[in-house]
Amino acid sequence: MSADNPGAYEPDLARSLSGLGGHLAEVVRSAEALAAVKEAVEIFGRYTAVQPSVLPLLLAMRNWQAVLLDALGRADEAGVVRRWIDDNQAPA
Repeated sequence: MSADNPGAYEPDLARSLSGLGGHLAEVVRSAEALAAVKEAVEIFGRYTAVQPSVLPLLLAMRNWQAVLLDALGRADEAGVVRRWIDDNQAPA
């Protein structure tokens, strides 16, 4: 089924990757958690381009990405992610 329309399953994959990232972070495997969240960010980024209502999920994933970057001592990269979040907030 997914071979016929892989894009239809990407949001679920991104949510699963987010959950995996959370579980990995709980057991202090931050680098692996960051890799999973980064992939989720990439998927949600693609999906947001065709389905703007997904933007809040993308923003949440980007925030999680910043938290993990901070946990890994990569504050400069976390700051870049946070500026991206600020620049891409949905209008109130």
